[in-house]
Amino acid sequence: MPHGSELEDKVSRQVEAAVAQADLVLFVVDASVGALDEDESVADWLRREDRPVLLVANKADNTRREDDTWQFLSLGLGDAVPVSALHGRRAGDLLDVVLERLGDKAI
Repeated sequence: MPHGSELEDKVSRQVEAAVAQADLVLFVVDASVGALDEDESVADWLRREDRPVLLVANKADNTRREDDTWQFLSLGLGDAVPVSALHGRRAGDLLDVVLERLGDKAI
């Protein structure tokens, strides 16, 4: 995980510990801006960690933004699940995918 200031270092250590223990990592990206360099860096790190990752594209507030989530394929983490946290759009779909991915661990 990339490091910076003292606070960023502390946050990075917490993230690293959480990912190491996670049954499934939800990596949330911003569908309104597309894949950023920072997203690429985090995706590279997550692939090296060899943990199950579910890519979630938040702010997919309309059909156009949902259709544009294909651009996140460049992160190498599979298809993004489009959601809008603000509007609750596709929240149930996300839950279904999470439960499916967790399998018996969801119980």
